[in-house]
Amino acid sequence: MRETPYKSYAKETNWFGIQMSNTFSFLSHDITYGFDYQTIDVSSLSFNKDGSRKAPYSPDNGRVNTGIYADGFLRFFDEYLIVNAGLRFDTFDLETKQTPLKTDFTPGSETFDIVNPRLGFKYFLDETRMFQFHSTIGTAFVPPESSEMAGYSERELSDGTIMIKKGNADLDPETSITIDFGFSVSKPSLGFFADITYFNTIVDDKIATHVISLTESSYNNAFEAKMNGVEWELSQDFGTLMAQDYSLELYLNGTFFIESEEQISENKWQDIYNVSPLKFNAGISYQDTVFFGKFNIRYMDERKDNDWYTSGYPEITYDDFTVCDLSFGANFQTYHKVKVNIENIFDEDYFEKPEYPLPGRSIYVDYSFQF
Repeated sequence: MRETPYKSYAKETNWFGIQMSNTFSFLSHDITYGFDYQTIDVSSLSFNKDGSRKAPYSPDNGRVNTGIYADGFLRFFDEYLIVNAGLRFDTFDLETKQTPLKTDFTPGSETFDIVNPRLGFKYFLDETRMFQFHSTIGTAFVPPESSEMAGYSERELSDGTIMIKKGNADLDPETSITIDFGFSVSKPSLGFFADITYFNTIVDDKIATHVISLTESSYNNAFEAKMNGVEWELSQDFGTLMAQDYSLELYLNGTFFIESEEQISENKWQDIYNVSPLKFNAGISYQDTVFFGKFNIRYMDERKDNDWYTSGYPEITYDDFTVCDLSFGANFQTYHKVKVNIENIFDEDYFEKPEYPLPGRSIYVDYSFQF
């Protein structure tokens, strides 16, 4: 017998932020500096089938982030060489708060500070700026979520087994460094663009799900993780190529992971779960002074993960999927626009995580008036 749906969860997020920046120029260079400030407060509610309250998985929590940065856009050798260099300092104040009905954690706070430098450049190989070599290197920082530090949930299986997932208050933030380099060919007068880029990312203290026993899991910091692969982008506008007053573009872009692994013990590595080795978008778009449209195909390859709903958390593989979307519309009488979106045209039954199915065929009609 099918279970009657009920409201099991609700969350309220209050966000406030301020951003300020300024840019000044000298010679052929631009320097931008700025300040970011944001506060986020999250409160959660969980409910039983009869509508009564129960303890939520994640505690009420708050986060304050303050950042200052400077970024330089520097041009050399008659703009054949363009250098982009930046530095950012962030401080994060994380707090887990006293939460009604939730007694399985101790409220607390923690502060993280991080400096992230970044350097990139591109060099044009010819006078027409058609051929370009580019490269970047930079660092990143990801603090743990409150649910990863103080979450707790129980799930009962059909055989009566209770599966437990809980947070880890001793988690450290993730830090990473990424380097990429690639080659581009761009000819706007012919409507052509192509780029291929190799990337390599090394993550220290990657936050990962950790199996404790056949019925219990938590989070921990993996020793290290590494991800490298190739990104590509290709497009051709046949309207521009044939000197027409419309755009008719074919495009293809995607990512292929050569390696995606995390170190879980001194001498043991495993594939990073829920990372697809191949994903891409392909399609065609059209636009003139009145009509426009786009047909897009999105593909995601198989992904490995733990089966979090089976005792022992066995490794499983999610199916690949292909989803097609269509949008079209018209502009008329200067101020009016009508647009139709048909998402998941063929009503594909798919998901990126089990028990969280993504929408089937959806049709939206939008009218806008601009003046």
